[in-house]
Amino acid sequence: MLLVVNHESSASMTIANHYIRLRHIPARNVLMLPWDPELQTTSVDTFREKILKPVLMAIQERRLKPQIDYIVYSSDYPTAVSLDADVKKFTAAMRKADQPDPNKPASKRDWPTILTKVGSINGLTYLWQPVMVGHSAYLQLRNNFYARGDTNAQGEMATLGFRSSLKFGHNGELVETEGAEYMLSVVLGMTAGRGNSVDEVLEYLSRSATADGTHPAGTIYYVQNGNVRSKVRHRAFPNAVRALKRLGIAAEILEGTTPTRKDDVQGAMLGTAAFNWKSSGSTIRPGAICEHFTSYGGKLWYDAGQTPLSEFLRYGAAGASGTVAEPYSLQRSSPRPTFMSTMPADARWPRHSTSPSLVPISC
Repeated sequence: MLLVVNHESSASMTIANHYIRLRHIPARNVLMLPWDPELQTTSVDTFREKILKPVLMAIQERRLKPQIDYIVYSSDYPTAVSLDADVKKFTAAMRKADQPDPNKPASKRDWPTILTKVGSINGLTYLWQPVMVGHSAYLQLRNNFYARGDTNAQGEMATLGFRSSLKFGHNGELVETEGAEYMLSVVLGMTAGRGNSVDEVLEYLSRSATADGTHPAGTIYYVQNGNVRSKVRHRAFPNAVRALKRLGIAAEILEGTTPTRKDDVQGAMLGTAAFNWKSSGSTIRPGAICEHFTSYGGKLWYDAGQTPLSEFLRYGAAGASGTVAEPYSLQRSSPRPTFMSTMPADARWPRHSTSPSLVPISC
């Protein structure tokens, strides 16, 4: 991993120092990268120049590639990135392609509403190749060729362990040259707005480390209800449960909004705009990943509304995810139910998603 630390933020430095000790990270794998802690959002041009470019240059200059699979941001970096500049450029290109004859009326083709003009720091880091060169590929719904999809072309392919050095063709096949490359990205914690306190971040990072190598015996809960946020993933729940049970992992489908009075939550997938974990009476175990599909789970500024992903972390989860822009209840905009497991070769659902997610997680 490359750990990226904002040395203008005491919170970022504290969390990073704790994480370095916890995970024995050598100095060569730590990048000090300044950012104004007050700026929780930025433009795509600024993100490219001030964050993504220095990260990629550090990997190159320190000769860390292909060692680096993860970019791990400490805290106090922008969680949401405005894509307006790129969208304007891509929209102009679409209109020109629609109407190449300058003597005819210009096309009025607009950017699709479902492709919101906001990206997350994690999503844009993951899709670093097209983002860095300003190619429209990163704004398309189908841009994650590493993920195994429910298409005939990908359905028979085995799930692969992630490596940033792998290159993928448009059908998810491995290629030698000119393929898509990716870089996993996580944020250790957000301490601004509706995020967590520094003490909470240190606690869940330390707590999750206790699960290393323990093969915990908890249960993965898929909670369903009549809300569209839940229904969009219902049909994939049975496959996910079967896949987990084949691996010897307990999994259940429940009705409601949260697991109720369960003391063994090793993972949870919810579909609700708001929840109160404390009132559920359930206990999240060390190493658990929990998430809920809703519009503003990754929006951590105070007036965002809905329950943020930081609530899972506050009550003990090692990792959580949430979108920083309206996902329009599209399956592609949220993690697939099978992201809790490594799927066998005949899996029809991918392990990873194209979600614009903010995912604080202990690596």
